Amino acid sequence: MSKNIGIACLGIIIISLFLPYISIGRIDNTFLYFATETANNDWIGVLIFCVGSVMLIMEQDKKIALALTIIGGLFPLYRFYKIVTVDVGFADFAPSFAIGGYLILLAVGVQVFGCLSEEGPAS
Repeated sequence: MSKNIGIACLGIIIISLFLPYISIGRIDNTFLYFATETANNDWIGVLIFCVGSVMLIMEQDKKIALALTIIGGLFPLYRFYKIVTVDVGFADFAPSFAIGGYLILLAVGVQVFGCLSEEGPAS
């Protein structure tokens, strides 16, 4: 089961690279654009999270995969916190988290569940 969860989370990450990550007014920026064209460190967290997914797929030590998932998930979670708490005074130009960001956070939650789940014998 954890192998399937790792594959699903890696797929979600790949899909979320091309979906809007942050919206500023009517302008949508994908994670790929946000990571390559602006000065931020979110891509480091997503890369660490992807390494955790690969470790889960390869059925390596789940404790290390869990640690990488949590550390990698903190980067987009911190970005979400910064966006939610910012007050620019203009509702039209306020930044917001978009579907790609929420998908990344969903994948982090699912992968944490996959790392913590115990696989029993098939019945």
